[in-house]
Amino acid sequence: MVEIKVNKQVSDNIDPNPTVSLVSITSNEGQNVKGDGNTSTDIEIKPDGRVFLRAERLATGTGRVYTLTYTARDAAGNTTQATAEVRVPRDKDK
Repeated sequence: MVEIKVNKQVSDNIDPNPTVSLVSITSNEGQNVKGDGNTSTDIEIKPDGRVFLRAERLATGTGRVYTLTYTARDAAGNTTQATAEVRVPRDKDK
């Protein structure tokens, strides 16, 4: 498991401190897929908000991609979403 640190930068014309929340983390490969080392819990979100992802991928696949989705909200209740990708390539050289 590798800790992922996301640099979240948000701004608002009126609210100096909009909030940012992690909505979801998904992966293009399932857990315990045959050939991936047969380990589970590829995604861990600690109570303090730290995120850990398994740096492992399906041996016969093209590489694992985790998609993290965040929502930013200002004091007026306006929201927007953004995503970030974390890639575990099939080969170390790629």
